[in-house]
Formats: sequence, structure tokens, C-alpha cells
Amino acid sequence: MTTPDWAYQQYPAGRHYPPADDGPRVAGGVNVLLITLDQLRADALSCAGNPVVDTPTLDSIAAQGTRFLRHYANSTPCSPSRSTLHTGMYQFRHRVVANGTPLDDRFTNLALEARGLGYTPYLFGYTDTTWDPRGRPLRDPGLYRYESVMRGWDSMWSSTAYDPRWVTYLARMGYEIPADYWALYASVEEPGAAEHGASWAPTRFPPEHTETHFLTDEFLDFLRVSHTSSFAGPKPWFVHLSYLRPHPPYRAPRGYHDLYSAESVPAPIGSATREAEAASHPFLTVAVNNPLTGSPETDLDTRQLKATYYGLIREADDNLARVVEALKSSEQWDRTVVIVLSDHGEQAGDHHLIQKLGWFDSSYHVPLIIRDPRAEADPMRGKTIDAFTEQVDIMPTVLDYLGGERWPLQVDGRTLRPWVRGETPEQWRDAVFWEFDFRELLFPIPELTQEMHQALRGLLGSVRTDQCALNVIRTSEAKYVRFPSMPTVLYDLDVDPQENENLADDPSRAGLARELAERIIDRRMQHDERVLANTLATEDQMYVMDDRLT
Repeated sequence: MTTPDWAYQQYPAGRHYPPADDGPRVAGGVNVLLITLDQLRADALSCAGNPVVDTPTLDSIAAQGTRFLRHYANSTPCSPSRSTLHTGMYQFRHRVVANGTPLDDRFTNLALEARGLGYTPYLFGYTDTTWDPRGRPLRDPGLYRYESVMRGWDSMWSSTAYDPRWVTYLARMGYEIPADYWALYASVEEPGAAEHGASWAPTRFPPEHTETHFLTDEFLDFLRVSHTSSFAGPKPWFVHLSYLRPHPPYRAPRGYHDLYSAESVPAPIGSATREAEAASHPFLTVAVNNPLTGSPETDLDTRQLKATYYGLIREADDNLARVVEALKSSEQWDRTVVIVLSDHGEQAGDHHLIQKLGWFDSSYHVPLIIRDPRAEADPMRGKTIDAFTEQVDIMPTVLDYLGGERWPLQVDGRTLRPWVRGETPEQWRDAVFWEFDFRELLFPIPELTQEMHQALRGLLGSVRTDQCALNVIRTSEAKYVRFPSMPTVLYDLDVDPQENENLADDPSRAGLARELAERIIDRRMQHDERVLANTLATEDQMYVMDDRLT
């Protein structure tokens, strides 16, 4: 599939629908709504068996669609994972290794390919993309911020997760706007707050003024326009609705802040003490002692952080209920494919960590729900898929639903649509692969004082920048973690599903470790750069070979 040259321009941010030139018409087809909830882990849904958090909207979408039980992100944090989601490529190929790493312009993406299929791809929220600086003017403002709109999208709301339009909205509502963006989430003084964990007190703004509610309102406005204006007509739409929440800061609005108690949440998994966890591996020595990634010092604060996280999930779920109701009332629900997932998970205190990092399932195992309203999906309606799926599968899946018949040669994943039809694709994977790059620890970042940075740098010792990486292969029975500069990690998941006992030094497991190491090599070799490798010039013509399984 080729991408026309005109699609490589940067589409400006700002609300401007309906567009003056809506592109080629799509003959038939369905609407596709791709929803991401940032930092939502797979076990934080009530339909996944969570004993505390209640997610009725996500449960209802799953009951009408198909839920993938073993879906994994291929990298963290946000920018690397979203680059994979939008390009269909593993991190070792697109090389976005941190928030702020530019995405190479030579790669196509989901939005550009959707345009080639006749769709106008609308973005509500953000893609967490940094522009490729090569070929851009030195004074291009896009070179001085790490979040911009990925090429090809018509941005309806924001180019960043932290949108000035929402801040302007708050100012119009009479809120005092601090110079520091994060101070917006400062809590109000609440009677009895001292009896709770540090993240318990609510935000200064109520649920109807949060960024989650604001973004939902913007999308509902779009639905009203698309349903009533002549520009829509018989043409289906494609929207990426990208929510920030339940991503930190760990502070929920009133009514959600105390919805779940610290006492009710499941206890974190991992070593009994922070010291034991930190001593179990050199990487964890750094991560547990990093004030940005180590869990709170007290059990109460750790449990409250998870309870607040659950409250943010429920807030997002309630806003998704508004989206579903609007689709139904505008008679678009029965012609809209809905895909819900997250870019990565959240440690939430597991292994004495917060945020997303390392190799633990808490950071990589994420939900995936696909709800296709058409009869072809009836065999799997309300059912689950136990096969391993990955973030690289999302781009070809969306393009499949948009009417694409083949995917760009850069794509490493496969479409999941056959699973939703009740079919088992040929030669499906029996393991998942992911990466984490932690070179960012070597750079002074604003959130850390110079003393903190020097302390963490000292813990890394002689590790060089390009050695700050790990690769993971995970099967149903085992997980193997490979570093170029640190000890390997091996878990027997049958007897140790919580990943507490490293067996890498056990001589009886040497054969298993070698086999899994070889599987990492196999995965990387199979998905090496193929675009020109699969092209051959002859005297007659230029041949392109593509025998990948769909």
C-alpha cells in the first residue's frame, strides 16, 4: 500500500470540521472509533474480575464485542508505545525510545494510511509524538516541545495530553490558573484528609470540569455535526478518541476521590520490603529508589494511590457511557466498530513501583475490546480470546476495518479481525515480546534535582547510554528478560505468576533460558527492516514480495 505525497503534510491543530475538502468518498463501510485510555492495566476492569473497581460501560462493550485476555504493549512509556500503535512497528524498528524521541518521517502511520483509503482521520486528544527535526527550519516551534500531532491527523482538540484549551475553559469558569500546569491538580482542603492516604483529597474542579469530561464534550459535538451536516452523508468516519485518564497525576475529582477506600483495594504484589525488592536486581535498585517511579513509603499511601487510580478509571468509564449513549441516540451505534485499549499499564505499587517501566506484567498487560456491530462478529459476541496479541496488531486491525486489504510492509503485526469473526488465524504467535529503554535516567530531567539525578546515575555505574535497554519474551509458562549490561531475569510463571523469584542462575533452568534468549533473537531477526529488502529490480520491472500472513 502506498501513501500519496500530499498526505505527508503536517495537519494543524484546531477545531475545523467539517473540512473544506473532505477527500475521496468511501463506498460503504463502517465508522471506526479507536479509544485509548492512558495507563489502564488489564486487571482494572470489573469484567476482568477486579473485586473493587466497577466499569459498567467497558463491561457492556465487552458483552457486545470480544475481549482479548492476553493483550500486551510492546514498550513503555507513552511515546514509544503510541508510536508502535500508530505505525504497527516494534520499538527496535521505529526507535522511539522515550517521551521526546522523534518519530522518523520515513514511516507511514495509521492516519496517513486511512487517508489513502478515503477516510478523514479525526483526533480528539493526543498522539504523544515528537516531530522528526531533519529538514525542518531551526526556528520551527515543533522542535521545542515533545508533543505534537502525528502527521496525517485532523486534530479536533489538542496536540498534547495537557491542552491549553481545557485550561482556557477552566479560566472562563472562574478558576485561578497557576503558572505550573501540574498545580492545577492541587487538592482542596478536605475535612478528615489526614486520616487518608496522600492522594485521597479531591481536585479543585468537579467531575463536569475535568479534562476527561471536556474531551468527551468535544467528541459529542463532533457526533452532532457528523449526524446532522451534509458533509457526513453516507460516508463513514474514523475517530481516535485519546483520553489522558487514568494516567497520573493521582488525583480524582469529588465523588470519585472517595469512591473506593484504601482498605478495599488488593494488596500490591512483590517482595515484602522495599529494600528486598531493590536488592533483587540492579535495575530495580535504580527504579525503586527513583522518586518518580518508587512507590510511596507507607502502605496507606500506596493503597490510597491505587484507590485513587480506580476512581479515575470509573470517571473515564462514566464518560464512555456518554459516548455510547450519544452514538445510540444519533443512530450510529449499530454502524460503528468500537476498539478500546490502553497504551500501557500501571505498576500501582506492585513490586514497590508506580508508573510504567521495567518488565513486569503490571506495566505491559493491557485491556483490548473490539465491538463490531455486524453479523460477522456474532459468533464471538460476549466471548473472550486467550491467544497472545500485541500492540503491533492494532494498526493492521484498524486498517482492516477501514477497508484495507494489505498493510504497509513496515507493519510487524497482524489483523485481529479473524478472531472477532470466530476464526483462528494460521500460525498465530505463542509468545509476546516487548522492550523497555531507560537511557532517560542518564539525562538530567526537570522532575529530578541534580542531587537525585547524580544518585541514580551512580547506581547505574558504568552502564553506557546504548546499554540502557531490556528485551522480554513471555510465554504462558515463563518470562525471560535480557539486558546488554545487567544480569538476566527468568521466571517460572506456572509456580510464580507474581514474578518474585528470579531463576536465571538456577543450573536446572539453563536450557529454558537459552531457548527463550534464542526466541528473542528469532523475533528480532524476523522483523528486521524489510521494505527494501523485499524489493528486487529486474530487467522487466521492480518486484515487491510480501508473503506475510494476514
